[in-house]
Amino acid sequence: MDTQKDLSATDRCDRDIFSISELFHENTKLRRTPDGLVLGGKAPPSTPEVHYALRHPWKRYASTARTRLPRPLDPLRTPIELVIRSRQSVREFSGTAISFEQLSYVLDLSYGTLGETLLDDGVAKRQRRVVPSAGALYPIELYPIVFQADGLQGGVYHYQPEENSLECLQLGDLHSTVNEMFSYPEVVAQASAVLLLVAIFQRNRFKYGERGYRFILLDAGHIAQNMYLVATALGLGAVAIGGFLDDKLNEFLGLDGVDEAVVYSVAIGCPLV
Repeated sequence: MDTQKDLSATDRCDRDIFSISELFHENTKLRRTPDGLVLGGKAPPSTPEVHYALRHPWKRYASTARTRLPRPLDPLRTPIELVIRSRQSVREFSGTAISFEQLSYVLDLSYGTLGETLLDDGVAKRQRRVVPSAGALYPIELYPIVFQADGLQGGVYHYQPEENSLECLQLGDLHSTVNEMFSYPEVVAQASAVLLLVAIFQRNRFKYGERGYRFILLDAGHIAQNMYLVATALGLGAVAIGGFLDDKLNEFLGLDGVDEAVVYSVAIGCPLV
């Protein structure tokens, strides 16, 4: 192995010896002792706890109006290699509406279900999903904020994958309210929708402890990449946005920001040609 030091940006910058992120990363590492024990992990939960979590991997707003998303949708015909090579972050949108069907494609193919599979007891079932998730626990919930979509009123929705539906939380033109919650409001201003990725931390942490936070962020990345690829295949633009005012956005969705919080967002729309 080449032991020559690889100089990077970190070697040219002062290091923060009190970095919280560095401490977190170091203290969530898994290590194996000489006698075979794994340190840094969490004691495994009981089988009934795990089975319950696997069978209830989504949130439900029971009293809200629901809008069913169309299914089945026509297969997308663009070759996957072309989609991957064409994918890029689009930061300028035309402000025109996307279709209800296009929004349905993005949600269904980014975080939808694929049918049931049996658990290890051979009796209980869980839903398979279109993305991987640590332990199949799926701690992310999707909240689309719709600005312009033909066939769907503007407002805040929650994506319910079990029924493939949108649960309506608030209707209205929310552009001015939402724009100020992002570091780059000009990017959001002309988007057709912003898809918020919200983590329910205990859904993952009960099994993996503090290391589960790493897995939650990885889950968000899997979903966001699917959003990029599906948007690209539909001729839409997408851009992932990590710059947002956490407390403002959490409060806007009615989240406490501790047990549940926004961890990522993706704006989609028609590219400005």
